[in-house]
Amino acid sequence: MRIRIVICGCLSGVICIIPLYYLYYLIEPARVVLGWPNLYQAALLPPWFGYIVLSFCALMLFAFGWVAARWNWSGTWQASLNCGAGSGLLAGCLIYNYIGIFISSLHGQAPILQNFYNPLTEAEGTRILLDAMIKTQTLLSSNFIWIILICVCAGALGGLSSAIDVKDFWGRSPRNPDGWLFRLSAYVMVFWGLLNLLVSVAVLGELGKKLQNTVLQYTEQFDVELGYTFDLEIFLQSTYLIGYLFALIPAGIIAGWFIRLWRLEGKPRIVPVVLMLIGSCVFIWLISPNALTRIENPTALFVGLISFVIFAFYVGVENIAKDSMGASPYLLADWIGYGIGFGIIGGTQTMACVVSYSISTTMIGVMNIPHLVRGGIVEKSPIDQVIQLYSFQTNASTMIIIVSLVIGLTIALIVSFIRRLFQINSAKSSTWKPDSTRE
Repeated sequence: MRIRIVICGCLSGVICIIPLYYLYYLIEPARVVLGWPNLYQAALLPPWFGYIVLSFCALMLFAFGWVAARWNWSGTWQASLNCGAGSGLLAGCLIYNYIGIFISSLHGQAPILQNFYNPLTEAEGTRILLDAMIKTQTLLSSNFIWIILICVCAGALGGLSSAIDVKDFWGRSPRNPDGWLFRLSAYVMVFWGLLNLLVSVAVLGELGKKLQNTVLQYTEQFDVELGYTFDLEIFLQSTYLIGYLFALIPAGIIAGWFIRLWRLEGKPRIVPVVLMLIGSCVFIWLISPNALTRIENPTALFVGLISFVIFAFYVGVENIAKDSMGASPYLLADWIGYGIGFGIIGGTQTMACVVSYSISTTMIGVMNIPHLVRGGIVEKSPIDQVIQLYSFQTNASTMIIIVSLVIGLTIALIVSFIRRLFQINSAKSSTWKPDSTRE
């Protein structure tokens, strides 16, 4: 992702996080946690204050989508739409990491926090614990989809609106370096999404079965119903959906690049077509929810992953080698834009799949098991638990984003080395032209 889009996305995300932090971290816990430090301030706020904050965030996403399109010299409405959507995507990922995960976890684990000081029987405590685990997973998945969707749409609408005057170029020319670095993130995201999906299948598959057995045992033993209906398929598929989206959307973008490449060349190339079909079959087999149950030994999984990596690498080099984006050499800003963009998106993908659910259920649900089930004492108060939850989640998000950034840059450097080693050069263009004048 180009540095100007990354800057707009990061700035809009940070600007939105500041008022959202006040609303959802300093104020919102007062509705859940008894004795929250900002309880008095929360009581003074009018009911419509939250709508003002959300409207302000929507306006910022729209505005920076506009800025991203004009600053990136988008010469067509399609390019303007893409720039705005890219800015909104990065902002949405940041908002979800630093606000969305916390507020979803808070409301998901609210039954546990609200009953912290109440004496509970084993039946009541077990019901509260199971309800919290089911509700948390549902909120994490649904809020992720809504946050990303709304942010992307707001940014895309801003970029599209800026196309009213496509000749309104802001700042200096953004240059036109070779396109392989900016396209590489799509290939890596497909593989990254596959890995996260496999982890989700392995971890949540076992957790879901144990949770289902616990629910059945609970209802039979105490003859009561849960507050939330537990459906194993919905529980699993709602989380798998995140992995599907992060893997299949980049794969669809890559397929579109090949279609465009073949249209320019006049005919498709046989070898990439065969490899795409083989890779697609391996990919579909691996992402199916029951894939791991059909794997009798780790060798099969390893061979499948390696096959997909080889497929993705080969078609990526084929597409990159035939790309005719431009002639400008890469600058440090180009590498920074690619690294930060991939780090934010890749880190969000990892957090959204399994990590966020594990953190919230462990730091509140598991911590309160002595009180809920055994009638024991929990050392940390609800206030301390909520503060610790937010701190740990934000630190984990930051660390995973940094790790994703390092991994993405490492892969890019390896690809750059291979291109230099085999002297793979993109077709050169003498001058850069806005999107509207490109052939």
